[in-house]
Amino acid sequence: MRPNLKVFCSKDWIVSSLLTTFSIPVTCPPVTMKNFDPFMISADIVYIRLHAVPSNNYLYGEAFITAMSFDQIAFAPEECFSDSVIFLEGCYGMEISEAFFKAGAKAVIGNIGPTYGHPLRRGPSSVVGYSWLRNYRRTKDYKLSLERAIPNPVGENYKGWVLRERKQNGTI
Repeated sequence: MRPNLKVFCSKDWIVSSLLTTFSIPVTCPPVTMKNFDPFMISADIVYIRLHAVPSNNYLYGEAFITAMSFDQIAFAPEECFSDSVIFLEGCYGMEISEAFFKAGAKAVIGNIGPTYGHPLRRGPSSVVGYSWLRNYRRTKDYKLSLERAIPNPVGENYKGWVLRERKQNGTI
């Protein structure tokens, strides 16, 4: 049986990741693309707080050390992410969303642009993540949870959040 929640973050964001998820994260470093194993973050809910850049197939940790690649997720064993819900808190997180769908995730939430955080407290992106996670644990409705997590009216620091989900026939 998989754990309910696994968190993977940049080492410099460990404090705010703990404050957001109340879970001890896997961090980069020491985990890097060279020693990353998808089973490290296999869970029903996978919360990732790593850096991404536009049009790139990698996620990065502290000092932009490569944490994992698109292929490491996309070609992970089926049991790693099958029916998982993935929350990508970092900038341009949706750039790697397709990898999680190839690996069997049922939904991916992330941002299509830059996100704003703080290493020692909850910044705007962590506020969205914290609220989404709290609501999702209660309702098991990832769409409603995202709607509730984004402040209304949407401020500049809260734009760009999207949800993609796998349809019943396996398409996105």
